[in-house]
This record gives sequence, structure tokens and C-alpha cells, in this order.
Amino acid sequence: MNTAQTSEGQCEFDDVQVYLPCIFSCGVPQDSVLGLLLFIMYTIPLSTLISFLSLNHLLCADDTELLFSFHPPDFDLSITHLQNALQRISSSMTANLLTLDTSKTISAHRTQ
Repeated sequence: MNTAQTSEGQCEFDDVQVYLPCIFSCGVPQDSVLGLLLFIMYTIPLSTLISFLSLNHLLCADDTELLFSFHPPDFDLSITHLQNALQRISSSMTANLLTLDTSKTISAHRTQ
């Protein structure tokens, strides 16, 4: 039998995973107004930059969608603009301790 000493007391276990209450010295309590304030603090600079780059966008808890439309004759110029915008967005996110996960970055297009 194994014994573990915790701040909550002593637990004994034998090949069983035991979950104990954790006391954190930092973090945001769930359903706290502080979580909303932190979200706004991190996303307002990002939202401002995206708008400055002439892109429409939607910001959700862990997802950002960029919406960009262009006419087929402007394809090359538009793609260059979008690539430059994504580079600036990525740099801004890094500077604000956010991460652009390129493995989850996708593009979709629609034609009429």
C-alpha cells in the first residue's frame, strides 16, 4: 500500500488513481466576472488590429474567425494581403502571450 501526504491530509491507495481537492494560488474562478475582463483585455488589441487590416472577424472563447471577400480578378493581390495580415496577427498574438495554432488554421472559400 502506498501513502501520500497532502495539504488535505493523508491518503492511502493501491494502484488506484485518487483525485484530491486542489487549492490554487492563482487562476480565475469559473463563472467569475474576472474571466470576462481578461478575455476582453486580451482580445481588444487583436480585434482592433484585425479591423485595421480590413478584415471582418468573430472572436469566441478559443476561436477566431477571419472573414475576407474579394473578386476573382483580385485573387493574387488579395491572397498577398491575407498572408501579410496573418503574419501581423500572429506577431501581435505572440506579443500578447497568445498562440496562433497553425495546425488548426484552415481556410475555406466560396464562389458564386
